[in-house]
Amino acid sequence: MCIRDSQRRVRGTTPLHCPRCGSRGAMEQGPTITLKKLPPRPTDATGAFRAFAVSNHKMVIATDSGQLVRIDLRTGAQDVLTVGFKCGAVRHVSLDPIRGVHIVVAYSSGETFYLSAQSDRPVQLKKLDGLVVTSLAWDRDNKNMASTGELLIGTDSGAIYEAQLENHGKSMSCRKIYDIGMMDQEPLDDSSQMAIHGLHYDRLPADRGHERKFLVMASTLTRHYHFVGGPTLEQLFRTPPYNSNPPFKQMPGHLKHTELHLFTAPDDPLLQRFAWLTEPGVVYGGLHLAGQEGSSRDQVFQSQDRLRYPEVENEQHRRVAAVPISMGLTRYHFLLLYPNHFQVVNPLSKQMVYETPLRSTASSADLGSFQSVGCDVHTGMSYLLSDKAVIKVEIAGEELNMWRIFLGHKKFRAAKEACRSSAQRDKVLVVEADYRFEHGDYVAAAQIYAQSPRPFEEVALKFIQIGHREALIKFLTEKLRPMRENAKIQRTLICTWLTELFLDELNQAKFSSAGSDSEQHTEAVSRFRCFLEQHHEDLDPATTESLISSHGRIDELVLYANHIGDHSVTVGHYIQRKEWERALDVMSKQQDPNSFYKHTPVLMRHVPAATVSVLLQNTPGLDPVKLIPALIQYESSRGATDAGPNEAIRYLQMVCKPRKPGLPETVLCKDMAVNNYLLSLYAKQPEESELLEFLELSNQWVDLEYALRLCLRLHKFQSCIKIYSLMGKFGQAVAMALQWDTPDGLDLAKVNANRPETEEERRQHWLAIAKHMLSGAVQTGDGVKGVIKELAANDLVRIEDILPFLPKDTLIDDFCHEICTSLEDYNKNIERLKREMTEATNSSSLIQQDLENLPNRFGYVHADQRCGLSGEPLLDQDFYLFPCGHAFLVDRAVQEVKPFLTADQRQTLDVCMAVLNGASNAQRKKDAQDEMDELVGAECMLCSDMMVDSIVKPFEMLDQDQLDWDIN
Repeated sequence: MCIRDSQRRVRGTTPLHCPRCGSRGAMEQGPTITLKKLPPRPTDATGAFRAFAVSNHKMVIATDSGQLVRIDLRTGAQDVLTVGFKCGAVRHVSLDPIRGVHIVVAYSSGETFYLSAQSDRPVQLKKLDGLVVTSLAWDRDNKNMASTGELLIGTDSGAIYEAQLENHGKSMSCRKIYDIGMMDQEPLDDSSQMAIHGLHYDRLPADRGHERKFLVMASTLTRHYHFVGGPTLEQLFRTPPYNSNPPFKQMPGHLKHTELHLFTAPDDPLLQRFAWLTEPGVVYGGLHLAGQEGSSRDQVFQSQDRLRYPEVENEQHRRVAAVPISMGLTRYHFLLLYPNHFQVVNPLSKQMVYETPLRSTASSADLGSFQSVGCDVHTGMSYLLSDKAVIKVEIAGEELNMWRIFLGHKKFRAAKEACRSSAQRDKVLVVEADYRFEHGDYVAAAQIYAQSPRPFEEVALKFIQIGHREALIKFLTEKLRPMRENAKIQRTLICTWLTELFLDELNQAKFSSAGSDSEQHTEAVSRFRCFLEQHHEDLDPATTESLISSHGRIDELVLYANHIGDHSVTVGHYIQRKEWERALDVMSKQQDPNSFYKHTPVLMRHVPAATVSVLLQNTPGLDPVKLIPALIQYESSRGATDAGPNEAIRYLQMVCKPRKPGLPETVLCKDMAVNNYLLSLYAKQPEESELLEFLELSNQWVDLEYALRLCLRLHKFQSCIKIYSLMGKFGQAVAMALQWDTPDGLDLAKVNANRPETEEERRQHWLAIAKHMLSGAVQTGDGVKGVIKELAANDLVRIEDILPFLPKDTLIDDFCHEICTSLEDYNKNIERLKREMTEATNSSSLIQQDLENLPNRFGYVHADQRCGLSGEPLLDQDFYLFPCGHAFLVDRAVQEVKPFLTADQRQTLDVCMAVLNGASNAQRKKDAQDEMDELVGAECMLCSDMMVDSIVKPFEMLDQDQLDWDIN
């Protein structure tokens, strides 16, 4: 099928010819390729198209009349410039591959011209006059619009020049830096074969501390040269072996043309591919420019191969082998151009994916004689040039099915990069993993299996069957890495399995011939500890601790316990090793109360002071009740002769005794059991001062009956007196204080005697004290005079009360004065009572007189006086007159009083008013009037308690008044 016009797209459908077996078969499923004729076409003025170049949406075409056609492929705009009029045939056209703004055109006459995208006037490069330029290598890192950067220029004589154009070609530097014909110790017989038809150079990435290096490739008709070195291009060619006998790859043949193409991936500039057109086939390979400092040229060039040309149909309609007149290079395919055919071949599968004839027929336009292929790596478009037309080659889905081809050739990395769906990638991963497994690379296979959809159980069993623990660990680790955090069960199961595997690895390394000091064991320990650090949250604490303990890995157990905050294990480890201080240090840094309760009994026996200090630091989070067993054990372990401070008392008094003023009461322990235990410790002390202070401050948190029994048993009499007093049993307190029979006891008896609320109780207690004091005075022979004098100072005890307690032979002379004073007091009281009786009699007479005069009281009302509530005249209706002078109409007074009456009173008032208004019985009316007067006329409404009570009642205001008082 031919191209009929510029809008017709053609797809090749010719059956393939397999270059391996020579058979024909169905065409491999590949990309969709369409050809489209573009508008540019030669005219009589321009002449036929002879050469072209394309880059970055720009195309330049040189004609045989010395003119240059510039085309913007995005807009379709084009212009025609005269460049090399009468300069002979065009030898080379080059467009810089980065921006497409620098153009170089060379002619067979030895004249070379430069044209900038910003200029319409070509500049002849005088320094290149006489040199027939056949190839040119651009500086791919140059982004200067006015400068070309460093250029390498190849000529038909085999010489290579280094040049640079500045200021849009107005200035040029140029020098010869290499000559293949002069350096080659195996010169060719035909000097025309020395012409450099392909030239390329690139900079290799420079590592820090290393010199920059270059990669240069040059090709003649039969030889391919490559150079690696630096730090400059000139020094590269001066270093051995390039300065004497440069290495090359030679291909047989007698071609009159050749091409060297380079493809650079837009997404990875460091990954490149080259292809060299020779008579036996296309020699191609990969270039890897990353990290090549200090590397040889063989390391830059990856695998190389050769593609035999597919057969094409000749004029006799037979398929024969032929050499293309030009070629192009895309990411995955070679474009082969023949005089009348166009083919697209996949170099990896060695299969042709597209073929179409280009010959003219009676029904198609004359396309002319095809000459070359050009590729624009920026757009992925390719173009075919004939002397009459430009054909655009669109390749859609070039990567289609490439993943399967790469996979068939075991190029797994490329296959994964070519995948277009997750399903394709999964297939690649499965095949790659199986391949690694079959070839014994179990660890790599494990890593890939973890990314593949192969069932977890199947893969795990494969590694278990071969007994490769390292691969199984790798598989589980990689499976764990992408697993979601909320997949708690799965993560815990895998981590537990990994823990068992790591422990088994440690045991194997420990009991090997090298022992636990071997590098293998050290590395295994490091791996396991790193695993515990990273995945401690995924492990079940009880199971993991049990596993590690069962293998005797105490250090790892402590490490894991620290990671999960289970300091109880760490503390127990140090206690077992009797490292008390380290155990306390760890315990002080954790917040688990159970750890304190568990380990405090042991620590209190060995380091009680330090233990109590740690407990006090964590007091708010600890329950003293649960620490009582530890304190009891400590107390029982203390010897009778132990003179040191009691650490149990130090702890309990800090948590039980009230703090300084201002501290919150919530920090105190109010549990009765704890306070009782502290009281028991105080009771065992020889001195009672601390016990008495504690009873004074914390008696509300102590069982006083228990405290009383304990103090009675330990003969703590002063504390017993205090407890009796706290219990309100002042009589027992006084009795015990008197029983104590000491000056302090007597003082305590006097204090407690004054505490009862009733005077009679206080008097009875003082009588007991008086009896005790008099009895003591008689027994000691000190005399009772001083005792009586002391008792006489107390108002509760009179002299007559203590007389029965005196011995019968007591002389009255010792307390004659006190008796006289008592008699005088009686006489004064009798006189006072007489005066009070006389005053009461007089008051009663005055009251009786007032009652007799009350019915005769009267008041004055003015003729114009008005009601104090309504303002109406009084004399027109019944009214109430109060002693204060206020007067109110009866109806208005009833209305004012009602809100202050109870429900029963209001009901009674309504009944009275009904009787007054309707009853005919005079007595009933009189009774109703009296009852109404008691309710309404009891007190004045304006100057009595009623007025005070009405203060809570809101004002009754009209609408206008409400507006006047509105605060808004």
